[in-house]
Amino acid sequence: MSIKELTKQALADKKAKGFRTGTVPYGFAVQEDGKLIEEPNSQEVLSIVRSYRASKLPWRKICDVLNNDGIYNRQGRPWNHNNLRRCCGYGRSGKDEKAAYELFNTTPCSNPNERRKKK
Repeated sequence: MSIKELTKQALADKKAKGFRTGTVPYGFAVQEDGKLIEEPNSQEVLSIVRSYRASKLPWRKICDVLNNDGIYNRQGRPWNHNNLRRCCGYGRSGKDEKAAYELFNTTPCSNPNERRKKK
């Protein structure tokens, strides 16, 4: 077996046992046993973002509000609209859009420009 195949198999085995592989999503932390748990402070930020998105506030304005209130990302840096969108599930793939729909109860679409046209 090649290194690529061995790595894929090891990650699949780990995932099958319920362990997280890849980046830990915003709003969660990893326990010592490798399982995800909600991180209260980050979950509060997500709740704030949800409420602003429900009132149709643009991502850039939400970033301004968070940064002005001294609420920064995990690295302690100010939010920008791109990293805030990604942390909230709005990535580049349709799968991310569907997850964001579940999280934020907004219309999923693969093209962000389509979302703007629907308003």
